[in-house]
Amino acid sequence: MAAEVLKAWPEPLEYHLPLSGRALAPGLKVGRPIAAGQPIALSPNPLMGALRAPADGVVASLGALFLTLKKGPGRGSPAPAPALDLKGLSGAALAQAALSLGVSLPPPPRPGETVVASALEPDFDLTLARALWAEWPSVMTQGLELVARLCPDRPRALAGPPGLSPPEGWALKVVDQPYPETLGPFLKRRLGLGYDQGGRGFFDSRTIYLLGLIARGGRPPRLWPLAVQGQNYLAPLGLRPLDVLRAVSLEPRPGDAVSLGGRGLGRPTARLSEGLGPETYAIRLVRARDLSPGPGPCRGCQACAQACPLSLPIFALAKEPLRAWPKLGPIAKRLLAGCPDCGQCALACPARRPLRFFSSGVA
Repeated sequence: MAAEVLKAWPEPLEYHLPLSGRALAPGLKVGRPIAAGQPIALSPNPLMGALRAPADGVVASLGALFLTLKKGPGRGSPAPAPALDLKGLSGAALAQAALSLGVSLPPPPRPGETVVASALEPDFDLTLARALWAEWPSVMTQGLELVARLCPDRPRALAGPPGLSPPEGWALKVVDQPYPETLGPFLKRRLGLGYDQGGRGFFDSRTIYLLGLIARGGRPPRLWPLAVQGQNYLAPLGLRPLDVLRAVSLEPRPGDAVSLGGRGLGRPTARLSEGLGPETYAIRLVRARDLSPGPGPCRGCQACAQACPLSLPIFALAKEPLRAWPKLGPIAKRLLAGCPDCGQCALACPARRPLRFFSSGVA
């Protein structure tokens, strides 16, 4: 595997932490000091990791959707949370420990199902997975070992390009396919494991890296893998997209599009001053000159249907006027059942119609 570069992002003076549906931990209020690693918010979703403080600081502001942490020790700062001892834990107990340390997990596999770890890129134009496996092989190995303990007594497969050396108990499956075949449902189907839209037991490289970190020290990750315009970083949570882009000499202009994610799964955002959470793995800026005009009327070319890896009849919905789309939800759920929300239909549309309006609603 070609060597890549993972640069350390400098720590900011303030962290703008999105709650992303998590509920604030009891007792948090403006002016209260917080220690690095202290729980900030917990999720009702049993597979979503807790949000923990990325540094020592003081709560500068609170809202329904965010918390701003000003870096620096405050008066009466609490002692750092003790490290969790993960030794001897497996299965459900280990999963709860990982979630409490901030690492979200995929749905568990059913009895007898194969656990799949991926060393492939999760989206277009990324080299993040390659960088993690090239620069942090020992952490990735520890992550795979933790995955094995999370899913004991299951067959295990590591899918990726040639040259990987998985630990004992993992079968290497050489796969070198471009996106969207790197998505969990398609990758499992390619390995002969059936099409699983829910991604049960599928671990991507970023999750494996984070599990390797907590396996090392029993503490929440401080720096998270983040791709910015083709460059790879280890960055703290709570960075604002606008600050990130400016730091790499990219100033958004009127008409530009900023996407949180890659070309396939990325979602445009206008909230450039809101912080990045654990779910964001990439930021892209697309200049207005590089955006095709649109959305225009459907041309009837059926490029969307031809691009769909599952040959779903997206064209039947795409041809309808945009104003009618909000009423087509029930039909979309029936026609697009099994849609992986890979974005291939939208990328293929020459009229730039926002077809992920349908796909993201049923994925």
